[in-house]
Amino acid sequence: MKLLERSQYGIQQTEVTSLNSLPYQFCPLHQCPINTFCQTCRQILCSACAVSSQHKSHECFLFSDIDQEMRELLRRELSGLQEKKQKWEKECHTDDASLDQEIENIEKQKKLLKMELNQLFDEIHHSLQERHEILNNQVDMLCCERMDIISKIKELKQKTEKSIKEFINLDEMATFDLMHKATNSLDIVVKDFNKMTEEFHFEQVHDMKILDSKLEITEMKKIIQNFGRIESSHSENCTAACLYDPEIMNISIQSGNKFEMVKQSSNIENHFIFVNTAIRSGSIHQWKVKINDHLGWIGVGVSREEIVKSQKFSAFETPYNTHRSYFMSSNAFTWSIESKENQKQHGFEFSKGDVLEMIMNGNTRQLTVQKMGSNQSYTFRNIILPVYPLVALYAQDDSVTFYDWKRI
Repeated sequence: MKLLERSQYGIQQTEVTSLNSLPYQFCPLHQCPINTFCQTCRQILCSACAVSSQHKSHECFLFSDIDQEMRELLRRELSGLQEKKQKWEKECHTDDASLDQEIENIEKQKKLLKMELNQLFDEIHHSLQERHEILNNQVDMLCCERMDIISKIKELKQKTEKSIKEFINLDEMATFDLMHKATNSLDIVVKDFNKMTEEFHFEQVHDMKILDSKLEITEMKKIIQNFGRIESSHSENCTAACLYDPEIMNISIQSGNKFEMVKQSSNIENHFIFVNTAIRSGSIHQWKVKINDHLGWIGVGVSREEIVKSQKFSAFETPYNTHRSYFMSSNAFTWSIESKENQKQHGFEFSKGDVLEMIMNGNTRQLTVQKMGSNQSYTFRNIILPVYPLVALYAQDDSVTFYDWKRI
């Protein structure tokens, strides 16, 4: 019966409703018993609805005709669903105990992250407060200097006025008294006054300001607004961490952040597998790739965010620099966004059994590929961030293991 053919396409989202739980057991339109199932629409209805224009040419069956087949179909689907659920729980650690433990770990991590953030911002606040105090002290010192200048000017003016008054009766002064005051006090005052007028041309000594404050504050605000980043590695322990064509590739988790990548199709399209975790400026990531089976062409490296988000899995686009990736192939060819670096045999060969270690430095924008147990390495430079780790598999049954993914 065609009703059973649905199982070969996998389990679809359906809603199985008991007749006893329905608000009515009769069709509200025809007042007939609800006794028919429309497989095409996935609806239960009455016999009159089944022959109406809405369901004309649809596959409709009486409950009595499909009762046993429906029970058997649901039994198989529920059994398959249970098996998939158990497998998923095992592979991705989503059983109840693991989820409860994860909730506990999240709460612990929340406290640790907030503690780290408090420490970071306490340091920033302390540095700002320290600088605030330094600048306040500089203001106090500068103002004291200005006040001293004003005090000296006032003092000099008083001495000058006093000296002028001493000679107010110049015509009546005795010669000795006149010469004595002129040589002992007036000469000193005149000398000090001349020195002051030469060194100080009166301005507004209170005119003080903080240099470049607005520009610096704007720059500091930008830094603060972009300061810090909270990253999550939740997807690193599940095959959902990878983006790939499931008709071409097969990804199986082995343990933790270690999983095997196998090309299961002879189709020569869609070679890329992306690890769905971005590497950005300020971070350094390390991972390893072991070559399990090398039957054709294998590549390792990183891809830019735009190609990962668009899920373009083909390595061979023309011109070659449009692939927006940086990677090295097993025949020692290097591929870069810069066309002059494309398809050049700058790297080293690798084959079955080799282990390659990759270090992507987001600070220097360099990716280094090292063959473990040898001194062979190659470094890609001037990488445009952010990027995502990639593996390229060309031939059917080409296989690698991706593991030891971590931030250092």
